[in-house]
Amino acid sequence: MRLKIFVIDDETGVLKLLKIFLERLGHDVVTAPEAVLCNGYYDSGCKVTKPWADLLFIDYKMPNMTGLDFINIMNTRGCEGMPRDKYIMTGSISEIDMKLATRLGVNVFEKPFHLSQIAEIVEEVKNRIISRDN
Repeated sequence: MRLKIFVIDDETGVLKLLKIFLERLGHDVVTAPEAVLCNGYYDSGCKVTKPWADLLFIDYKMPNMTGLDFINIMNTRGCEGMPRDKYIMTGSISEIDMKLATRLGVNVFEKPFHLSQIAEIVEEVKNRIISRDN
């Protein structure tokens, strides 16, 4: 099964690494260096009726807003396009509001990460999607 994966991170190296790795695993990958570049961000009505990706990897700390802020804004706007499976990447878990992350249904993992962790997450998401569809 081929997933559509969206990666948002202001670190160019992380974007390139994840794009290459995930594409080698056979997935479609869209990247952006900051959350405000997401097309749905400016559409306050968010006319999308289904998730625009199967999985979102988003950095916590970025120049214009945190990853949690982005997800919270999109949820507040009623965006149906937000992927069900969301993962925040962070260099310091202690900075993150874990209560907000839990309320938003966001999983958190720490940088630096191993690509094997990414592969495990992708496999888990694939299995959940297969289970939902059957």
